[in-house]
Amino acid sequence: MNDEKMEQAKKYFDKYDSLEEFKTKFLDIQKPANEQAIIQFFEAAKSNLDAWEMYKFQGSSDSLRLDKILKDNDIKQIVSKISEYDLTKYKRVMISLDNKSYEDLDQLKKFDIDIIIKVKGDKGLCTLDEFINMRNFFDYFKHQYSSFNLSELEKITIAYDYVKFFAYNEELNDRLADSRSIARVIKDGYIVCEGYCRIFSQLLKEFDINSYLMFIGSKTKGHVRSLININDPKYNVKGPFIFDPTWDSSMNMALLRHSDGTQSYEIESKQNKSDKILQKFNSDIRYLFYLIPFHENIKYFKKANVEKIEEYDSGRKIEINDSLKNTLYFDDKYPKDTQVLDVLPDVLRKTKKIEGYSDEVIEFFIENVIELIKEKRYIIDDNKIK
Repeated sequence: MNDEKMEQAKKYFDKYDSLEEFKTKFLDIQKPANEQAIIQFFEAAKSNLDAWEMYKFQGSSDSLRLDKILKDNDIKQIVSKISEYDLTKYKRVMISLDNKSYEDLDQLKKFDIDIIIKVKGDKGLCTLDEFINMRNFFDYFKHQYSSFNLSELEKITIAYDYVKFFAYNEELNDRLADSRSIARVIKDGYIVCEGYCRIFSQLLKEFDINSYLMFIGSKTKGHVRSLININDPKYNVKGPFIFDPTWDSSMNMALLRHSDGTQSYEIESKQNKSDKILQKFNSDIRYLFYLIPFHENIKYFKKANVEKIEEYDSGRKIEINDSLKNTLYFDDKYPKDTQVLDVLPDVLRKTKKIEGYSDEVIEFFIENVIELIKEKRYIIDDNKIK
């Protein structure tokens, strides 16, 4: 099937809002022999991810899938293979690359052809220009912070600060991969929970720190958090900890005095008319979902049903068995979560200094970070996931 016929098929599928409608109005009437194949094709064409683009490659004679031909993600091999083929036959070439810097990446620019890239650990596909733009982002981060003598927790904190300045911004169209793909988030700014966690994971990978994605199910919608197995002798922090950069992301805070004389920290947009703002804070004050012990998952995230845990960037799945379920949920035999209050002041003194804060600002900042944690680090209902 060529590209033109594929696009015609997609336009035809667009007439139906759901698979059930497609079955009722087409399949149940036409009763095609290849019904299952058509259903798969329909679901791919209507997918929120990039399955439609994959179908273009799989079914079109205008596409060359070098990602299937070459096992090694080596630019020289890719260039050599492209050169072996008559490129007039193809409109596009798909390749696979690791999310790292390639010194010879510019060699791919000499071909007058669309190069589409599957990036290891990323969601969806990206163009060559998007890949280069993404790597510039990570190379700048690594250049900026890798020269400091940072402990593992300090590296994690630097990466956490870096990603949580993205403002939550969901793209409401049929390409929801745009807000989950590292390359596209960096390019366009649309980001949801999975996008936060994948960028966080890649920032950690720049520091040679491995991490996991925790996929959460709830009654309303899914969510993704980060899981890191930390071993930091400097701060005596060891074991698996949960981080949620989405819920700590770009939401400005305010210290409010209420009409009854009490004070509290609130998201600035939730201020009541009767409240008086005593102090405004940028979103960097939020560490409410930072360094949460893995075994206290249920204590902080009510109704948090962990569906799967996936290693970044290999995609290796960790089986959700009874042993893991018992570990995930809070058990009184474990120590209570006071560790964040014990270590965070010293961690922030080091990392905020590196990030350019003055000593005076750092102490004021830490004081309010700790007060906010004491006041707001409570059980959050996953049914209220944003």
